[in-house]
Amino acid sequence: MYAVIALAALFVSPDYDALIDNLAGDVKTATEAHGTLSNAGIDAFPALLGRIDDKTIINNGLFQGETLHKPTIGIVSFEIIQYQIESGWPKALRRYYALNMQNVSSWLDKHKGRSITQLRIRAVVDSLDAITTEIEEQ
Repeated sequence: MYAVIALAALFVSPDYDALIDNLAGDVKTATEAHGTLSNAGIDAFPALLGRIDDKTIINNGLFQGETLHKPTIGIVSFEIIQYQIESGWPKALRRYYALNMQNVSSWLDKHKGRSITQLRIRAVVDSLDAITTEIEEQ
């Protein structure tokens, strides 16, 4: 019986949209949802992309960071995707991120079918291209 339940669990995908809603819940619920979405990697990207424009304010203090502004579901959804691909950069270099809220959907669509490793490499190449262009224009 337990083997059947365990096997069934493998074939039931998480409800990523509900998890995204949970980002605005209490700290414990939001933390668990963020962890599950982050651990899902590429599998969660379609749901996260679908919520990039969600203006629902997250008022639990969890994702506020160094800003006084309250983040939205859309911002945190984007940040989960960006962190999976580009990780965290020092503030001085963040202008070279390959991804931003405006291009993330088209960028991922352009690189559809690639593994997370391939996406990470592509993002590094795009960032280095931007840095090289800036240096050459100086």
